[in-house]
Parts: sequence; C-alpha cells; structure tokens
Amino acid sequence: MFPDHRIDITSRIEHILAEFRREFEGDTVAIGLLSETLEKKHDLLSKELRDLTGRHSRSLRDGTRFLLRAPALIWHRMALSRKLKPLQHNRSLQRMIDAATLLFSNLDVSHATPFVRAHALTLFFTRQFYFAGGKHRVIDRLKDIFTESGGSIVEGCTILRLEMKDTISVDIAVNDENRTVGGRSIIVSEKWEKMKSLLFADSRFRRLGRRYDAFGPALYPFTLHIGVNDSGIPEKMGGHVILISEDDETLTNGNLLFIELSHPTDASMAPSGRRAVSISAFLDESPLRSSSAALQAISRDMLMRMERTFPFFNENIDHLNIEGSIDISRQYQEVICMRYSPPRRGVLGISPFPCTTPAANVFLTGGMTLAGLGFTGEVLSGIEAAQHVIGA
Repeated sequence: MFPDHRIDITSRIEHILAEFRREFEGDTVAIGLLSETLEKKHDLLSKELRDLTGRHSRSLRDGTRFLLRAPALIWHRMALSRKLKPLQHNRSLQRMIDAATLLFSNLDVSHATPFVRAHALTLFFTRQFYFAGGKHRVIDRLKDIFTESGGSIVEGCTILRLEMKDTISVDIAVNDENRTVGGRSIIVSEKWEKMKSLLFADSRFRRLGRRYDAFGPALYPFTLHIGVNDSGIPEKMGGHVILISEDDETLTNGNLLFIELSHPTDASMAPSGRRAVSISAFLDESPLRSSSAALQAISRDMLMRMERTFPFFNENIDHLNIEGSIDISRQYQEVICMRYSPPRRGVLGISPFPCTTPAANVFLTGGMTLAGLGFTGEVLSGIEAAQHVIGA
C-alpha cells in the first residue's frame, strides 16, 4: 500500500499482473517483460540456490567449477539488471521492489544485487507464499523432527564455556545447575550473543572475527505489539500488509511498515472479536543504543501513519504497551534478523559469509551466512552446516 496505490498480491499470476497494469498504466510493457524474465530465470535461480549448499567446500574442484560458471552468471545478472532498469523512473515501483528486497532478504537494499532483487520478486510472481503461521510453524516442525530423531533441546540455558579441540565441550547453566555437554562437532548460530567472547576469542578465529565485524548490521527491526477490536480492521485487509511512504527516499524509521494480523479464528493469539497485530519498522540505530524517548517518538509516528491509512485503527486499540514493546525489541535484538551491509557482494551477492570455519568441526548458520535469501537462507545455511557435520 502506497498513499496513491494499492496492489493486492494473490496466488494467481494473472491477477497480480492485472493489479500492476491497473496501478501503473505507463509501465505495463516493462512490467510484463520483467515478469517473463523472472519466470525464465526462476529455474536458474533455483539451481543456483540448491548449489549454494556446499558452495563453501574447501575442495579445489568446487572452486574451479564455480569459476567456470562465473561468466554465465555475470551475463544473467546483467540481463536481470537491464529488465529492472526501466522501472527505476517510476518512484512507486522502485520503492515496491526495494521494499520486497528489504523484507525478503537480510541485506540492506543499497547492497542488493539484481539476483537478490529477482529472488525477492519471484515470491510475488512464482506462487511462492508464506502460509498461515509462517516460519513459526516451520520451526516448530523442525524441532519435532529433531527430537523424534533422538536430539534434545535445552531451553533457558546459559553457555559458560566453550572448548573446541578434536571434540567439543560446552559448560552450561540451566535451572541454577551447571553441567557439561559434548560432541564431535558444533553448529553455532551467528546470532549468538556470545559469538565474540567465546568463539572469536580463540586465536584460530581472529581473521573470521574481523570479517564478521566488517559484515556488520545496517538496519535494526523494531516491532510494536498491539491488540485491536475487529471493528478497527478493514474487512478486506490482508493478513500481511506492506505500508510504504513516498515522502522519503529511505525505507527506515517508519517509512516502511510491515503489518501482521492474527487470523480471526486463532484463539491462541487473541480472543473472539479481537486481533493481535504487530507493526514492524527498520531503524538506522539499534534499540539497544537508542533512548526510550527516541523509541517512543518513533512508536507514535508509526501509529500516526497507521491512522492516516486506516482511519478507525487507533480508536479501536484495546491493548497497547509501548514500553513493553521497546523492552521486547531490546531483549531480542541480538537474535532477530537484522539487515546487513556486506563489505563486498560477489557475483551473486547472496552468500558473503562462510558456513565453514578454521576449525574442522565448527560450523556457522543463521541469517548472515546466506543473507540475500532471508529466511530461506537461514534454513539453507542450517542444511549446509548439517551436511558438513555428517560428511554429506
């Protein structure tokens, strides 16, 4: 949703193209050519994404194979760039592409290559949609598979010490009790708050630590958690809404709002007649370093933008705790998906951070490793790390 445009994204390609043609009459030819190009390039992109798992192999053969493919990939990247360029003169279209890139990748838009932008847009044009419950349901199923296969999940624990030799030894504290767990290998999330103090403190990881610091976060998510009466929700409002302002060139600090609504029949999220709503923005400064007064001002601005678009929304809010939302964003800032700014982009611009490390039995996973692919990249990086562990 823009101030002067609204595009409804459904699972029918014909409907989506009709929406674009209705809203952007002067760009119908360029939009059609872009859609055709994305459809043709979809198989190529899918193959490259499959090949990304294992791309960080240390074998000379794999490196040579990628170098041989590089000229073709550069040609495909240039072709995508040519199809995207005619749309740049239309401010709303360009901001829509930027918004999709920001939401569906873990990269700052200014560092997104044509491949990253194309991958984000294929979610619109190739019937790939997140289903009800989204990633939370996927994660719950992954946990079930893990425990059914003999794994154990220890929640609410604190890692005190990490020893990485031929075997791995980890001292943890859980429920006021200290214990040691061990194994042959370890997979570490790059979102782990003790990455620097326990992993990069080892001299073998210093170079990786410098690379990690160079590939730093550029944008930080901030979310308001709200309860609203059904009467404040427009009848045809979708479960996911992207609200984009045209007042500013950046998509930060409230110029882009990502709105998620609970399903009206989901009693686990909200009682009958009410809906749980989250409103997210991307900030230039981490909530951990921002003052409460600054975050309160941003929150009020986010609610004002909602009121301008949905006139009955604010008056039907029955639960709003801005301080509570600020606390939640601060508590989870280290482990949620920030948007990163890589020092270099490479041919694909998708995989700037390695899964492997200088230690043969230590591997990384998380949103930074395949940043250009967003949540899909997080899943793929976990698969890649697991494949290294089992020698696949």
